[in-house]
Amino acid sequence: MGGPKKKHQFTRNILIAAVTAGVISRGHKPTGRSTRRRSACSIVAEALAVVHMALGVKDIERIWNAYGHLMPTARGFWNWLEDSRPLPS
Repeated sequence: MGGPKKKHQFTRNILIAAVTAGVISRGHKPTGRSTRRRSACSIVAEALAVVHMALGVKDIERIWNAYGHLMPTARGFWNWLEDSRPLPS
């Protein structure tokens, strides 16, 4: 039957919320419209479309509203990901 299983959907949603938090920590607002700056949810929705995940902005906003309160969004919190180096083979 269609769609991911509930346990996989939960994991997917937590990861989407974490990615959204990373975008927020770069100075974007989670939701809303602005002529000057896109929302974090719209950026994440566009990135997911590139990898063929059919989730729209409203879907990402629903995920953020459900799990966002669990995510750190302080500016710079997610920078450690950029500094990480691949593990040696």
